[in-house]
Amino acid sequence: EALHLTPADAGWIASANYLGYLVGALAAAGGWAHGRERMLMFASLAASALLAGLMGLNETMAAFLVIRFLAGLASAFVMVFMSSIVFSHL
Repeated sequence: EALHLTPADAGWIASANYLGYLVGALAAAGGWAHGRERMLMFASLAASALLAGLMGLNETMAAFLVIRFLAGLASAFVMVFMSSIVFSHL
């Protein structure tokens, strides 16, 4: 309420996150990171934490959209690379 976001604004923010996740999942699934999954997973996890913190430091809709897109991208990288690491040990 303090940010005066409308339900439509919240929908746009969520959509930016989902779009980032889709782009990240498709980008990470290409096999280009073979052998670097662990490093990329940790870097993406750190980026995800940093981006979550940045959400609390901004009040503009444009910043929210960019941050949530990047957060979606980072979280998809974490999921794909973590899954790759786990499945390689099965």
